[in-house]
Amino acid sequence: MQNNSNNPTASQGPATSESNNLPVGRSESVSAFGKARGSSGSKDIHYVEQPFLVRVDSVQTAATTKADMELLAKNRGNAMQRYKEKKKTRRYDKHIRYESRKARADTRKRVKGRFVKASEAPDGC
Repeated sequence: MQNNSNNPTASQGPATSESNNLPVGRSESVSAFGKARGSSGSKDIHYVEQPFLVRVDSVQTAATTKADMELLAKNRGNAMQRYKEKKKTRRYDKHIRYESRKARADTRKRVKGRFVKASEAPDGC
């Protein structure tokens, strides 16, 4: 790498291409694959990786995770209670939701329990 002490933008932070991890080329016509469009030779492409720094306060994290775990356990308990109550009130008996569909199904021709067209139905039914 070059020394950027004479570069005025070096102290201001990374350039746009560096912050987005884009290739920094020496030509304006550099394609996505790193080769210049106008020449057959290869150019030097530098990829800049920046570290991802995370500051974690362990005391606050421990308290937060304990509170979060208690909240999650409470929510899970409420969900299980709702599930059990709904399970008790389930109806397994046969009920008709749409009367019009039932009326139409009763008038249609069937063969072995399946609906068939009137032209395909055998005459013996």
